[in-house]
Amino acid sequence: MKRITFLFALLATSSFAYQTPYEQGLQGESPVRFGLDVGGVFTIPVVWPEYGTDTKLGLGLRIVPAIEYAVSDRFDLRAFAGYEFTTWGYRFVNSDGSTDDYSVNTQFLTLGMAGQFNFPRRGSFASLGFSTDIPLHSEATDDFVDATGPGTSSGRFTGDQPSVFLDFGFGHQISQSVALVIGYRLPLVPYYEADGFTIDLDQINVGLRFTLP
Repeated sequence: MKRITFLFALLATSSFAYQTPYEQGLQGESPVRFGLDVGGVFTIPVVWPEYGTDTKLGLGLRIVPAIEYAVSDRFDLRAFAGYEFTTWGYRFVNSDGSTDDYSVNTQFLTLGMAGQFNFPRRGSFASLGFSTDIPLHSEATDDFVDATGPGTSSGRFTGDQPSVFLDFGFGHQISQSVALVIGYRLPLVPYYEADGFTIDLDQINVGLRFTLP
């Protein structure tokens, strides 16, 4: 009877002590880690009021260094600051029948903080946080048609402002130091707001996260 009891105790201890290779690789590391997110940006402009407006989807690039602090085995805090570039645009039909077709290239300084939950024994994680995009430069090209005919003008897109996002993310570790990440950024404060006209830049991000061991 004692042998059977001992056997069950040994099996139970072994089952709780088992760790995946990924979890084993994390043992003995410092709670502070440095990383870099590199990926593509899919930008979805939302214009209000939308009457007479067709938005143009855009593409871009994010390069974001980050620092992570392991609060526990399952929860991390991340802070990041980096660079983002994206295209976007919209086409507007005026009341007199003239049109303005804007194509915009925008560069941002992006800052943020997020909490990250690491799923047990799966090498996957989910995150939730806030971020802000501070416009560095926005260049606009307007292909217009008015009473005199078609024309083109270009210059600085003025009046843009820092926007604030609620960030959702999900990732999966490809290896101990590389992960595939997918995120969605929901605007809380618009990128542009003046005279009853607002522009939000929703974003979907897909890329790789490199973490120093």
